[in-house]
Amino acid sequence: MVAEHDTVRFLCLLDELETSRELLKSGFGHLQEIDTENTFYHLPHQLLASGFERLMKCYIAVVRKGRDGAYPDRAAMKLLGHDLESLLKTICTEHYGGTQRALVQQDLEFIATDRVLEDCVRILSQFGKMGRYYNLDVVAGVRHKPMDPKGEWEALEYRVEDRTPYLSDMERLHRDYYPRVNRALIARMERLVV
Repeated sequence: MVAEHDTVRFLCLLDELETSRELLKSGFGHLQEIDTENTFYHLPHQLLASGFERLMKCYIAVVRKGRDGAYPDRAAMKLLGHDLESLLKTICTEHYGGTQRALVQQDLEFIATDRVLEDCVRILSQFGKMGRYYNLDVVAGVRHKPMDPKGEWEALEYRVEDRTPYLSDMERLHRDYYPRVNRALIARMERLVV
């Protein structure tokens, strides 16, 4: 009976990994479509935040199964929460193995030190916690300062590459700037995924 239950859990884990893969793939695709004519950041943010959360929780579940012999129970999964920054920190400090191999160590160093990736994860984490309803929060007059995910992401784009030289030529901004910036952001997030 225990082996059968573990098989069901394993199959559900595979299904969850497939869900996270599809969410991330779709999120990356929608992020590539952001430009001067399409500024709908909400959809890629929603897809990426959910995809990363699911992937990170699956990663933790797999490591714990291998290390402890059992998947995390409901209480342990709930304790992980929804904060992507916290999940990534937990992975890096408690669940990242194989660091005696140079490539694995390089990946861990990249994940821990790349400021653009850190900003991507921070913005997506804040989006999931308090940015999904930014406009409605402003309308409702919430007491805490709502997080503007679109504004935060645009500021991140500007940190990746200054768009000032393109402002006099909207065609170049549309054709050159956005595709290049989106590629740079996606490349960093893809490195986290693989």
